Amino acid sequence: MNASLWDLPLGSVADDVAARQPAPAGVAAASIAATLGVSLLIKTLEIRGQRVDLSSAAREIGAELRAAADADCEAIRGSLQSPEAMSVPLRAARAAIRALDLCNEAAPSVSGLLAADLRAGRELLAGAARAILTCIDANLEKRPSAETGREVSALRARITV
Repeated sequence: MNASLWDLPLGSVADDVAARQPAPAGVAAASIAATLGVSLLIKTLEIRGQRVDLSSAAREIGAELRAAADADCEAIRGSLQSPEAMSVPLRAARAAIRALDLCNEAAPSVSGLLAADLRAGRELLAGAARAILTCIDANLEKRPSAETGREVSALRARITV
């Protein structure tokens, strides 16, 4: 599978995740989940017609997460020892947590049924961020880095729902 994950039917992506191949795996799957969480945030903001600034920022983060899913597959296919094998998951985790921050910022102005969509988006983002950080933990076992370990701890502390 060398096409972008985003050009494939969802069922094919799920089959590829389940296949006996190195990629896509945890970071890509979590980045997809995070992208869906961002999409729920954008939906909420667009329906409310408020906070265009948050909607614009969320769209940028969504694009980052989409790119991270594909970049992680490429990094894994290349070499787990490459710098990208650590930098791509870190970028994805940072993006998911920034999106979670946007959800938390938007939450006070959202009520009713839209609030349920926003909460669902927050949960997807928090779960995805935790999953990505878990993958980074596994990478750190193979290639220890005190600096990356500190960043992972700081990112984990920012996950709030």
